[in-house]
Amino acid sequence: MALLPGVSTAQFVPVEPAACAPPPPYRFLRDSEDWQSLRDPACRSDLWDTWKFIAVGEGPRLTLGGDARLTLINARYLSFGNEGGDNHNVFLQRYHVHANMRVSSDLRLFAELKSNHENGREPGPLVTDVDRLDVHQAFVDVGAESSVLRVGRQELVYGSGRRIFPRNGPNVRGNFDAVRYIARPGDWRADAFVFRPVAIDPGTFDDNTVRDATFWGVYATGPQSLLAPALIDLYYIGASRDAVRFQQGVAGERRETIGARLSGRVDAWDHDHEVTLQWGRFGGASIQAWAIASETGYTWPDVRHRPRASLRVSVASGDRDPADPRMQTFHSLFPRGGAVDEGFNVSAANISHLRAALTADLAPAATATIAANTTWRTSRSDGVYSPGGGLIRNGTGSDARHVGDSVNLYLVWVIDRHATLDLGVGYFWSGRFVAETGPNRDMSYFTPTFYYRF
Repeated sequence: MALLPGVSTAQFVPVEPAACAPPPPYRFLRDSEDWQSLRDPACRSDLWDTWKFIAVGEGPRLTLGGDARLTLINARYLSFGNEGGDNHNVFLQRYHVHANMRVSSDLRLFAELKSNHENGREPGPLVTDVDRLDVHQAFVDVGAESSVLRVGRQELVYGSGRRIFPRNGPNVRGNFDAVRYIARPGDWRADAFVFRPVAIDPGTFDDNTVRDATFWGVYATGPQSLLAPALIDLYYIGASRDAVRFQQGVAGERRETIGARLSGRVDAWDHDHEVTLQWGRFGGASIQAWAIASETGYTWPDVRHRPRASLRVSVASGDRDPADPRMQTFHSLFPRGGAVDEGFNVSAANISHLRAALTADLAPAATATIAANTTWRTSRSDGVYSPGGGLIRNGTGSDARHVGDSVNLYLVWVIDRHATLDLGVGYFWSGRFVAETGPNRDMSYFTPTFYYRF
Protein backbone atom coordinates (compact mmCIF):
# COMPACT_ATOMS: atom_id res chain seq x y z
CA MET A 1 0.00 0.00 0.00
CA ALA A 2 1.36 3.43 -0.94
CA LEU A 3 1.82 5.81 1.97
CA LEU A 4 1.80 9.59 2.10
CA PRO A 5 5.26 11.16 2.14
CA GLY A 6 6.76 11.29 5.62
CA VAL A 7 4.35 8.69 7.10
CA SER A 8 5.95 5.59 8.64
CA THR A 9 4.35 2.15 8.62
CA ALA A 10 4.99 2.01 12.38
CA GLN A 11 2.20 4.55 12.84
CA PHE A 12 -0.30 1.92 11.61
CA VAL A 13 0.71 -0.77 14.15
CA PRO A 14 -1.99 -1.07 16.86
CA VAL A 15 -0.68 -0.35 20.33
CA GLU A 16 -1.89 -2.54 23.19
CA PRO A 17 -2.81 -0.60 26.33
CA ALA A 18 -0.05 -1.21 28.87
CA ALA A 19 -2.20 -0.77 31.99
CA CYS A 20 -4.92 -3.32 31.17
CA ALA A 21 -5.31 -6.08 33.75
CA PRO A 22 -6.59 -9.54 32.76
CA PRO A 23 -10.40 -9.69 32.79
CA PRO A 24 -11.78 -10.78 36.17
CA PRO A 25 -13.37 -14.23 36.42
CA TYR A 26 -17.09 -14.82 36.69
CA ARG A 27 -17.90 -15.88 40.24
CA PHE A 28 -20.40 -18.20 41.88
CA LEU A 29 -21.80 -15.14 43.71
CA ARG A 30 -22.33 -12.74 40.83
CA ASP A 31 -22.80 -9.78 43.17
CA SER A 32 -19.16 -10.18 44.34
CA GLU A 33 -17.61 -9.44 40.92
CA ASP A 34 -15.48 -6.32 40.45
CA TRP A 35 -15.24 -4.86 36.94
CA GLN A 36 -13.15 -1.76 37.73
CA SER A 37 -10.49 -3.00 35.30
CA LEU A 38 -12.87 -2.18 32.42
CA ARG A 39 -13.17 1.49 33.32
CA ASP A 40 -10.88 2.28 30.39
CA PRO A 41 -12.70 1.49 27.09
CA ALA A 42 -9.33 0.50 25.58
CA CYS A 43 -9.26 -2.52 27.93
CA ARG A 44 -12.57 -3.93 26.66
CA SER A 45 -11.98 -6.78 24.25
CA ASP A 46 -14.87 -9.18 24.93
CA LEU A 47 -18.36 -9.15 23.43
CA TRP A 48 -19.94 -8.37 26.82
CA ASP A 49 -17.32 -5.96 28.16
CA THR A 50 -19.33 -2.86 27.29
CA TRP A 51 -22.06 -4.13 29.66
CA LYS A 52 -19.67 -4.41 32.59
CA PHE A 53 -18.81 -0.76 33.14
CA ILE A 54 -21.53 1.67 32.08
CA ALA A 55 -20.94 5.22 33.34
CA VAL A 56 -24.11 6.90 34.58
CA GLY A 57 -23.25 10.58 34.84
CA GLU A 58 -20.06 11.65 36.59
CA GLY A 59 -19.84 9.10 39.41
CA PRO A 60 -22.35 6.20 39.35
CA ARG A 61 -21.67 3.12 37.27
CA LEU A 62 -23.84 0.21 36.16
CA THR A 63 -22.93 -3.43 35.51
CA LEU A 64 -25.25 -5.85 33.68
CA GLY A 65 -24.90 -9.61 33.43
CA GLY A 66 -26.58 -12.97 33.53
CA ASP A 67 -26.41 -16.77 33.65
CA ALA A 68 -28.03 -19.63 31.76
CA ARG A 69 -27.99 -23.28 32.84
CA LEU A 70 -29.43 -26.06 30.68
CA THR A 71 -29.56 -29.58 32.13
CA LEU A 72 -30.73 -32.88 30.65
CA ILE A 73 -31.50 -35.59 33.23
CA ASN A 74 -31.73 -39.29 32.58
CA ALA A 75 -32.09 -40.96 35.97
CA ARG A 76 -33.65 -43.96 37.70
CA TYR A 77 -34.97 -44.23 41.25
CA LEU A 78 -33.28 -41.16 42.75
CA SER A 79 -34.95 -41.75 46.17
CA PHE A 80 -34.19 -45.48 46.39
CA GLY A 81 -37.33 -46.19 44.38
CA ASN A 82 -39.69 -44.21 46.66
CA GLU A 83 -40.71 -41.82 43.92
CA GLY A 84 -43.05 -42.69 41.11
CA GLY A 85 -42.98 -41.46 37.56
CA ASP A 86 -40.26 -41.14 34.98
CA ASN A 87 -37.03 -39.09 35.15
CA HIS A 88 -35.91 -39.88 31.62
CA ASN A 89 -35.18 -36.98 29.26
CA VAL A 90 -36.08 -34.27 31.76
CA PHE A 91 -34.99 -30.88 30.43
CA LEU A 92 -34.38 -28.13 33.01
CA GLN A 93 -33.74 -24.48 32.15
CA ARG A 94 -32.46 -21.79 34.51
CA TYR A 95 -32.02 -18.14 33.44
CA HIS A 96 -30.81 -15.23 35.58
CA VAL A 97 -30.16 -11.57 34.71
CA HIS A 98 -28.80 -8.98 37.10
CA ALA A 99 -27.99 -5.28 37.41
CA ASN A 100 -25.42 -3.85 39.82
CA MET A 101 -25.55 -0.07 40.38
CA ARG A 102 -22.65 1.49 42.28
CA VAL A 103 -24.18 4.85 43.19
CA SER A 104 -21.23 6.03 45.28
CA SER A 105 -18.37 4.62 47.33
CA ASP A 106 -20.79 3.83 50.17
CA LEU A 107 -24.05 3.01 48.36
CA ARG A 108 -24.80 0.09 46.03
CA LEU A 109 -28.01 -1.40 44.63
CA PHE A 110 -28.18 -4.96 43.28
CA ALA A 111 -31.15 -6.69 41.60
CA GLU A 112 -31.47 -10.10 39.93
CA LEU A 113 -34.40 -11.79 38.20
CA LYS A 114 -34.80 -15.52 37.62
CA SER A 115 -36.84 -17.74 35.32
CA ASN A 116 -36.89 -21.54 35.70
CA HIS A 117 -38.63 -24.09 33.46
CA GLU A 118 -39.05 -27.87 33.25
CA ASN A 119 -40.09 -30.27 30.50
CA GLY A 120 -40.57 -34.04 30.52
CA ARG A 121 -40.75 -35.03 34.18
CA GLU A 122 -43.51 -37.52 34.99
CA PRO A 123 -45.95 -37.32 36.69
CA GLY A 124 -45.04 -33.61 36.98
CA PRO A 125 -42.40 -31.09 38.04
CA LEU A 126 -40.78 -31.12 41.45
CA VAL A 127 -41.25 -28.14 43.77
CA THR A 128 -37.70 -27.04 42.93
CA ASP A 129 -38.16 -27.33 39.13
CA VAL A 130 -40.32 -24.34 38.16
CA ASP A 131 -40.41 -20.64 39.04
CA ARG A 132 -41.60 -18.84 35.93
CA LEU A 133 -40.43 -15.32 36.80
CA ASP A 134 -39.42 -13.86 40.14
CA VAL A 135 -36.99 -11.72 42.09
CA HIS A 136 -33.96 -13.75 43.05
CA GLN A 137 -31.98 -10.93 44.68
CA ALA A 138 -32.78 -7.32 45.52
CA PHE A 139 -30.64 -5.69 48.16
CA VAL A 140 -28.95 -2.44 49.10
CA ASP A 141 -25.42 -2.07 50.48
CA VAL A 142 -24.70 0.91 52.72
CA GLY A 143 -21.15 1.60 53.86
CA ALA A 144 -17.55 1.36 52.75
CA GLU A 145 -15.87 -1.89 51.78
CA SER A 146 -14.56 -2.57 55.31
CA SER A 147 -17.97 -2.01 56.94
CA VAL A 148 -21.16 -2.76 54.97
CA LEU A 149 -24.81 -3.18 55.95
CA ARG A 150 -26.70 -5.31 53.42
CA VAL A 151 -30.51 -5.45 53.54
CA GLY A 152 -32.84 -7.38 51.24
CA ARG A 153 -33.19 -10.62 49.30
CA GLN A 154 -29.77 -12.17 48.74
CA GLU A 155 -27.60 -15.27 48.50
CA LEU A 156 -25.52 -16.42 51.47
CA VAL A 157 -22.39 -18.57 51.31
CA TYR A 158 -20.09 -19.24 54.25
CA GLY A 159 -16.93 -21.31 54.51
CA SER A 160 -17.21 -24.81 53.11
CA GLY A 161 -20.92 -24.38 52.40
CA ARG A 162 -21.74 -27.27 54.75
CA ARG A 163 -23.99 -25.05 56.90
CA ILE A 164 -25.19 -22.08 54.82
CA PHE A 165 -25.28 -22.18 51.04
CA PRO A 166 -27.86 -21.21 48.39
CA ARG A 167 -29.53 -24.32 46.96
CA ASN A 168 -27.81 -24.78 43.58
CA GLY A 169 -28.20 -28.38 42.39
CA PRO A 170 -31.97 -28.23 41.81
CA ASN A 171 -33.27 -26.06 38.99
CA VAL A 172 -34.46 -23.18 41.21
CA ARG A 173 -31.52 -21.69 43.07
CA GLY A 174 -31.98 -20.83 46.75
CA ASN A 175 -32.07 -17.37 48.34
CA PHE A 176 -32.78 -15.65 51.65
CA ASP A 177 -34.44 -12.51 52.97
CA ALA A 178 -31.74 -11.14 55.24
CA VAL A 179 -30.15 -8.30 57.13
CA ARG A 180 -26.37 -8.70 57.21
CA TYR A 181 -23.50 -6.62 58.59
CA ILE A 182 -20.12 -7.31 56.97
CA ALA A 183 -16.91 -6.15 58.65
CA ARG A 184 -13.30 -6.64 57.52
CA PRO A 185 -10.97 -5.88 60.44
CA GLY A 186 -7.43 -6.45 59.19
CA ASP A 187 -7.05 -9.87 57.58
CA TRP A 188 -10.34 -11.09 59.04
CA ARG A 189 -13.89 -10.98 57.76
CA ALA A 190 -16.82 -11.23 60.16
CA ASP A 191 -20.52 -11.32 59.24
CA ALA A 192 -23.45 -10.91 61.60
CA PHE A 193 -26.82 -11.87 60.08
CA VAL A 194 -30.47 -12.66 60.58
CA PHE A 195 -32.45 -14.26 57.75
CA ARG A 196 -35.39 -16.33 56.62
CA PRO A 197 -35.37 -18.64 53.59
CA VAL A 198 -37.51 -17.84 50.55
CA ALA A 199 -40.22 -20.31 49.48
CA ILE A 200 -40.61 -21.35 45.85
CA ASP A 201 -43.92 -20.56 44.16
CA PRO A 202 -44.15 -21.50 40.47
CA GLY A 203 -45.98 -18.38 39.24
CA THR A 204 -44.87 -14.83 38.50
CA PHE A 205 -43.49 -12.62 41.29
CA ASP A 206 -45.11 -14.76 43.99
CA ASP A 207 -42.15 -16.08 46.03
CA ASN A 208 -42.57 -15.28 49.72
CA THR A 209 -40.54 -15.41 52.91
CA VAL A 210 -40.85 -18.59 54.98
CA ARG A 211 -42.23 -17.00 58.15
CA ASP A 212 -42.11 -20.05 60.42
CA ALA A 213 -38.30 -20.34 60.26
CA THR A 214 -35.81 -17.69 61.47
CA PHE A 215 -32.01 -17.97 61.56
CA TRP A 216 -29.38 -15.66 63.05
CA GLY A 217 -25.69 -15.82 63.79
CA VAL A 218 -22.08 -14.73 63.30
CA TYR A 219 -19.47 -16.17 60.92
CA ALA A 220 -15.81 -15.11 61.05
CA THR A 221 -12.86 -16.15 58.86
CA GLY A 222 -9.21 -15.27 59.21
CA PRO A 223 -5.62 -16.57 59.17
CA GLN A 224 -3.94 -18.62 61.86
CA SER A 225 -0.45 -20.08 62.07
CA LEU A 226 -0.43 -22.10 65.31
CA LEU A 227 -0.61 -25.47 63.53
CA ALA A 228 0.34 -24.54 59.97
CA PRO A 229 -0.48 -21.65 57.65
CA ALA A 230 -4.24 -21.98 57.19
CA LEU A 231 -7.58 -20.24 57.42
CA ILE A 232 -9.79 -20.75 60.42
CA ASP A 233 -13.57 -20.29 60.39
CA LEU A 234 -15.53 -19.79 63.62
CA TYR A 235 -19.31 -19.60 63.65
CA TYR A 236 -22.49 -19.55 65.69
CA ILE A 237 -25.91 -20.07 64.07
CA GLY A 238 -29.23 -19.96 65.89
CA ALA A 239 -32.46 -21.36 64.45
CA SER A 240 -36.11 -21.21 65.44
CA ARG A 241 -38.46 -23.38 63.37
CA ASP A 242 -42.08 -24.44 63.71
CA ALA A 243 -43.35 -27.98 63.06
CA VAL A 244 -40.04 -29.63 62.19
CA ARG A 245 -40.30 -33.31 61.24
CA PHE A 246 -37.78 -35.97 62.24
CA GLN A 247 -38.24 -39.72 62.66
CA GLN A 248 -38.97 -39.01 66.32
CA GLY A 249 -41.97 -36.85 65.44
CA VAL A 250 -43.06 -33.30 64.64
CA ALA A 251 -42.43 -30.36 66.97
CA GLY A 252 -41.12 -26.82 67.08
CA GLU A 253 -37.43 -26.47 67.75
CA ARG A 254 -34.87 -23.91 68.79
CA ARG A 255 -31.42 -25.17 67.78
CA GLU A 256 -28.05 -23.56 68.48
CA THR A 257 -25.04 -24.45 66.34
CA ILE A 258 -21.36 -23.67 66.89
CA GLY A 259 -18.50 -24.80 64.71
CA ALA A 260 -14.88 -24.42 63.69
CA ARG A 261 -13.19 -25.15 60.37
CA LEU A 262 -9.50 -25.29 59.46
CA SER A 263 -8.53 -25.29 55.79
CA GLY A 264 -5.45 -24.61 53.73
CA ARG A 265 -2.62 -25.93 51.59
CA VAL A 266 0.92 -26.97 52.49
CA ASP A 267 3.09 -27.68 49.45
CA ALA A 268 1.27 -30.43 47.49
CA TRP A 269 -1.16 -31.20 50.32
CA ASP A 270 -4.55 -29.54 50.84
CA HIS A 271 -6.88 -30.05 53.80
CA ASP A 272 -10.33 -29.08 55.08
CA HIS A 273 -11.57 -30.12 58.54
CA GLU A 274 -14.75 -29.03 60.32
CA VAL A 275 -16.35 -29.81 63.68
CA THR A 276 -19.92 -28.79 64.57
CA LEU A 277 -21.91 -29.06 67.83
CA GLN A 278 -25.64 -28.47 68.30
CA TRP A 279 -27.89 -28.06 71.33
CA GLY A 280 -31.33 -26.61 72.11
CA ARG A 281 -34.93 -27.79 72.47
CA PHE A 282 -37.09 -30.01 70.26
CA GLY A 283 -40.60 -29.66 71.64
CA GLY A 284 -40.08 -29.98 75.38
CA ALA A 285 -36.89 -32.09 75.22
CA SER A 286 -33.22 -31.31 74.74
CA ILE A 287 -31.10 -31.46 71.57
CA GLN A 288 -27.55 -32.81 71.62
CA ALA A 289 -26.09 -33.39 68.15
CA TRP A 290 -22.74 -33.19 66.39
CA ALA A 291 -20.93 -33.61 63.06
CA ILE A 292 -17.34 -34.03 61.90
CA ALA A 293 -16.15 -33.62 58.30
CA SER A 294 -12.62 -33.89 56.93
CA GLU A 295 -11.05 -34.00 53.48
CA THR A 296 -7.35 -34.27 52.63
CA GLY A 297 -5.87 -34.24 49.13
CA TYR A 298 -2.50 -34.55 47.46
CA THR A 299 -1.63 -33.15 44.02
CA TRP A 300 1.40 -34.45 42.14
CA PRO A 301 2.87 -31.17 40.84
CA ASP A 302 5.46 -32.54 38.42
CA VAL A 303 3.35 -35.31 36.92
CA ARG A 304 1.55 -34.98 33.62
CA HIS A 305 -2.19 -34.18 34.01
CA ARG A 306 -1.57 -33.00 37.63
CA PRO A 307 -3.53 -35.81 39.33
CA ARG A 308 -5.03 -35.15 42.76
CA ALA A 309 -6.03 -37.96 45.11
CA SER A 310 -8.33 -37.16 48.03
CA LEU A 311 -10.03 -38.87 50.94
CA ARG A 312 -13.15 -37.49 52.64
CA VAL A 313 -14.59 -38.73 55.92
CA SER A 314 -17.77 -37.33 57.45
CA VAL A 315 -19.85 -38.48 60.40
CA ALA A 316 -23.00 -36.90 61.87
CA SER A 317 -25.08 -38.00 64.80
CA GLY A 318 -28.50 -39.65 64.64
CA ASP A 319 -31.23 -40.12 67.23
CA ARG A 320 -30.49 -42.98 69.60
CA ASP A 321 -34.07 -43.83 70.68
CA PRO A 322 -37.31 -42.68 68.99
CA ALA A 323 -39.19 -43.39 72.24
CA ASP A 324 -36.96 -40.98 74.17
CA PRO A 325 -37.99 -37.35 73.57
CA ARG A 326 -34.37 -36.20 73.72
CA MET A 327 -33.10 -35.47 70.20
CA GLN A 328 -29.69 -36.43 68.81
CA THR A 329 -30.37 -36.02 65.07
CA PHE A 330 -27.98 -33.55 63.49
CA HIS A 331 -29.45 -30.85 61.24
CA SER A 332 -27.24 -29.55 58.41
CA LEU A 333 -29.22 -26.27 58.09
CA PHE A 334 -28.66 -25.18 54.43
CA PRO A 335 -25.83 -27.39 53.09
CA ARG A 336 -24.42 -27.26 49.60
CA GLY A 337 -25.34 -30.17 47.37
CA GLY A 338 -22.79 -32.95 47.36
CA ALA A 339 -21.53 -32.30 50.88
CA VAL A 340 -21.98 -36.05 51.43
CA ASP A 341 -22.26 -37.83 48.06
CA GLU A 342 -22.25 -35.51 45.02
CA GLY A 343 -24.38 -37.74 42.83
CA PHE A 344 -26.88 -39.28 45.27
CA ASN A 345 -27.74 -36.49 47.63
CA VAL A 346 -28.72 -37.24 51.20
CA SER A 347 -28.49 -35.08 54.29
CA ALA A 348 -25.53 -35.48 56.62
CA ALA A 349 -28.03 -36.30 59.41
CA ASN A 350 -27.32 -39.77 60.84
CA ILE A 351 -24.83 -40.53 58.07
CA SER A 352 -21.27 -41.84 58.22
CA HIS A 353 -19.62 -41.46 54.85
CA LEU A 354 -16.30 -42.30 53.21
CA ARG A 355 -15.24 -40.98 49.80
CA ALA A 356 -12.07 -41.61 47.80
CA ALA A 357 -11.54 -39.63 44.60
CA LEU A 358 -9.02 -39.02 41.84
CA THR A 359 -9.03 -35.84 39.71
CA ALA A 360 -6.83 -35.18 36.68
CA ASP A 361 -6.50 -32.72 33.81
CA LEU A 362 -7.47 -34.32 30.52
CA ALA A 363 -6.47 -31.16 28.63
CA PRO A 364 -5.65 -27.57 29.57
CA ALA A 365 -9.38 -26.78 29.77
CA ALA A 366 -10.85 -30.15 30.78
CA THR A 367 -10.77 -32.15 34.01
CA ALA A 368 -12.16 -35.50 35.10
CA THR A 369 -13.00 -36.80 38.57
CA ILE A 370 -13.90 -40.34 39.57
CA ALA A 371 -15.16 -40.92 43.11
CA ALA A 372 -16.13 -44.01 45.08
CA ASN A 373 -18.43 -43.65 48.11
CA THR A 374 -19.74 -45.85 50.87
CA THR A 375 -22.44 -44.74 53.32
CA TRP A 376 -23.78 -46.07 56.63
CA ARG A 377 -26.23 -44.95 59.27
CA THR A 378 -24.51 -43.57 62.36
CA SER A 379 -27.38 -44.71 64.63
CA ARG A 380 -29.35 -47.89 63.99
CA SER A 381 -32.45 -46.22 65.49
CA ASP A 382 -32.67 -43.23 63.13
CA GLY A 383 -33.52 -42.96 59.44
CA VAL A 384 -32.04 -41.38 56.31
CA TYR A 385 -32.95 -37.80 55.38
CA SER A 386 -33.02 -35.73 52.21
CA PRO A 387 -30.85 -32.59 51.80
CA GLY A 388 -33.95 -30.52 52.58
CA GLY A 389 -34.45 -32.40 55.84
CA GLY A 390 -37.30 -34.70 54.83
CA LEU A 391 -37.29 -38.31 56.01
CA ILE A 392 -36.48 -40.58 53.04
CA ARG A 393 -36.47 -43.87 54.97
CA ASN A 394 -37.68 -44.61 58.50
CA GLY A 395 -35.02 -46.43 60.50
CA THR A 396 -37.21 -48.56 62.74
CA GLY A 397 -37.61 -51.43 60.27
CA SER A 398 -33.96 -52.50 60.15
CA ASP A 399 -30.90 -52.89 62.36
CA ALA A 400 -28.58 -52.67 59.35
CA ARG A 401 -26.23 -49.73 59.08
CA HIS A 402 -25.17 -50.07 55.42
CA VAL A 403 -27.12 -47.62 53.22
CA GLY A 404 -25.22 -48.23 50.00
CA ASP A 405 -22.17 -47.70 47.79
CA SER A 406 -21.76 -45.53 44.73
CA VAL A 407 -19.36 -44.52 42.00
CA ASN A 408 -19.53 -41.14 40.25
CA LEU A 409 -17.72 -39.76 37.21
CA TYR A 410 -17.56 -36.03 36.40
CA LEU A 411 -16.14 -34.37 33.30
CA VAL A 412 -15.78 -30.57 33.13
CA TRP A 413 -14.84 -28.76 29.92
CA VAL A 414 -14.28 -25.00 30.16
CA ILE A 415 -15.03 -24.03 26.56
CA ASP A 416 -14.11 -20.38 27.14
CA ARG A 417 -14.50 -17.83 29.94
CA HIS A 418 -18.27 -17.76 29.34
CA ALA A 419 -19.24 -21.34 28.54
CA THR A 420 -18.76 -24.62 30.43
CA LEU A 421 -20.00 -28.12 29.73
CA ASP A 422 -20.31 -30.63 32.60
CA LEU A 423 -21.16 -34.31 32.44
CA GLY A 424 -22.11 -36.39 35.49
CA VAL A 425 -22.60 -40.16 35.48
CA GLY A 426 -23.24 -42.28 38.56
CA TYR A 427 -24.53 -45.57 39.93
CA PHE A 428 -25.65 -46.39 43.50
CA TRP A 429 -25.89 -49.95 44.83
CA SER A 430 -28.46 -50.10 47.62
CA GLY A 431 -27.31 -51.61 50.89
CA ARG A 432 -29.04 -53.88 53.36
CA PHE A 433 -30.77 -51.00 55.17
CA VAL A 434 -32.51 -49.90 51.97
CA ALA A 435 -33.50 -53.48 51.13
CA GLU A 436 -35.11 -54.01 54.53
CA THR A 437 -37.08 -50.71 54.77
CA GLY A 438 -38.99 -50.26 51.52
CA PRO A 439 -38.57 -50.31 47.75
CA ASN A 440 -35.11 -51.65 47.03
CA ARG A 441 -33.80 -50.04 43.88
CA ASP A 442 -30.31 -49.23 42.71
CA MET A 443 -30.10 -45.64 41.53
CA SER A 444 -28.39 -44.17 38.46
CA TYR A 445 -28.10 -40.88 36.58
CA PHE A 446 -26.65 -39.32 33.44
CA THR A 447 -26.72 -35.52 33.40
CA PRO A 448 -25.02 -33.25 30.86
CA THR A 449 -25.21 -29.56 31.85
CA PHE A 450 -24.32 -26.46 29.82
CA TYR A 451 -23.54 -23.12 31.52
CA TYR A 452 -23.22 -19.69 29.94
CA ARG A 453 -22.25 -16.58 31.91
CA PHE A 454 -21.97 -13.00 30.76
